[in-house]
Amino acid sequence: MLRAAVACLAGDCLELGLDMTMHGIDGVETLQRLREGFTNAEIARLLGITTHTVKVHVAALITKLGVSDRTQAVARGFDLGLLTVKTQQA
Repeated sequence: MLRAAVACLAGDCLELGLDMTMHGIDGVETLQRLREGFTNAEIARLLGITTHTVKVHVAALITKLGVSDRTQAVARGFDLGLLTVKTQQA
């Protein structure tokens, strides 16, 4: 897992089989919306896809990241460097 995290930070997620695109939708974008607490319906509206498609994408993310739920997917996204902490500027 550490090797995967280091490789993803270096931009090599695809080489490790972590292709984060699903039917033309960037999986990292979906993961970012999960991090922000959006519902499937809200993600669907933002991406211009159906709620069913979002459910399929979320399930694919969970499988690809080797976790069991949305919260763990976000945590793994941080671990792999796919997500970063947002900082607010004063």
